[in-house]
Amino acid sequence: MSYADSLLGDGEQVLLRARQHWLGVIFDSGGALGLWLIAIVIVIAVRFFNVTGDLANLLGIAALVALGVGLLMFIWRFFVWTRQEYLITDRRLLQVEGILHKSVSDTSLIKINDARLNEGVVGRMLNYADLDILTASGEAAVDQFKMLQGAKEFRRTMNNQKNALEMGYVQDRLAPPLRAAEAPAPSPPAVAPVSDETTAQQSPAQPTTPLPAAGDDDESLEITRTLARLADLKTSGAITDAEYEAKKAELLGRL
Repeated sequence: MSYADSLLGDGEQVLLRARQHWLGVIFDSGGALGLWLIAIVIVIAVRFFNVTGDLANLLGIAALVALGVGLLMFIWRFFVWTRQEYLITDRRLLQVEGILHKSVSDTSLIKINDARLNEGVVGRMLNYADLDILTASGEAAVDQFKMLQGAKEFRRTMNNQKNALEMGYVQDRLAPPLRAAEAPAPSPPAVAPVSDETTAQQSPAQPTTPLPAAGDDDESLEITRTLARLADLKTSGAITDAEYEAKKAELLGRL
């Protein structure tokens, strides 16, 4: 089990796993590449200027040290890359990095407001792009994925699950309130038979006024609260204006 799997909640399902493109290992290994360049320059200089003796030996040792240190830096960067875990679950977006020191960032899918994709020409050919995740709290990116492999599929999966969560939330809010089961009407009490003369002396029965149906006020209150929640979802961008108007008309039709 990976480190990210140990962070999942009860019943939480992983929809997609990803990491940075392998080119990111090379682009982020600037220190290693610089040392390798120094080693190459030293070797070329020794050959070009025909350096011999102790100076040549000293320059050769310096070139080997630069080559070895650069190789160690590159190997370390490669292991960091292999420990990257970018997960989309049915609830949130999870980003885990680091080998000895773990850095964890997670964002609830329902709070994501926008996902900005920046894909260049080389990225389209090799299937990677930069992806910035924004929430409704501000314009600053909460999560940044540099050179994310399969960025378009990652973004599509995230948006699909986010929309599914939002529609499920709205449908739960729109569900009609459950009413208590009505008790069966009591049977009328037994009446002793009376004579026709007694019946004639009785006054005619007065019409009774029907009582309002039980639960109507509760249902109206629940519909009002649901409309307020829908307005909050529209303000935050969780649902569109068209979805809001459709659900609003549906609710008002119940009154």
